[in-house]
Amino acid sequence: MNQDIHDSIDRLCNYFRNVDIGPPASSENLDALKTSFAYIPEEVESFYSTFDGISVGIDDNVSGEILDLGFSLSQTPMPYYYDDPEQYLPIQSDGCGSWHCLVLRSGFGAGSVIFLDHEVDKGPAYLLAGSLHGYFGMWTDHLIFRHDRDGRMYPECRPVELDKWPWLSRPKKDHPWPFDLEWMKENDPAAQVLIEDPRFLEWIRPEV
Repeated sequence: MNQDIHDSIDRLCNYFRNVDIGPPASSENLDALKTSFAYIPEEVESFYSTFDGISVGIDDNVSGEILDLGFSLSQTPMPYYYDDPEQYLPIQSDGCGSWHCLVLRSGFGAGSVIFLDHEVDKGPAYLLAGSLHGYFGMWTDHLIFRHDRDGRMYPECRPVELDKWPWLSRPKKDHPWPFDLEWMKENDPAAQVLIEDPRFLEWIRPEV
């Protein structure tokens, strides 16, 4: 398995008191992964062959969970209104109908992780990482930044409630991932390559 992913998992286990790691994915699910998508990066196959899902015990359970492969496959193909629903494998839910997804097809963005917003038609709303190992590194850093060892979110990291739409504002103290592209470029070389490519602005379609 990719050493960076392994290091991120070790970091989670050494920090949080409650981390559950699933056993290797079944051969049936691994075969289904290979037959369902046009491009499977070696690090993706290796990850699922070693661990099948991760659950970090935090206040917001959904953001601390990497879905097991069987559940991820059960959500595919993604809804028809996305640009190419058969290229996306969801690996985390936001709990509100949107997904963190691996891009499993060749070409620009192959192997990256993006956010599919159910309120934004067509393509990805924003980039989460240039690769699975890049995602693990920044996701791990994000969780540790916002939570204590028992999984309780620090008060200053909670969204600020508003008395009108959109009802919530950014917290007083927030981690730069995933909205600070300059920070992402410094911490994820694969993301930097994508962000600096002219095709990036045609590919990522944020809500406006």
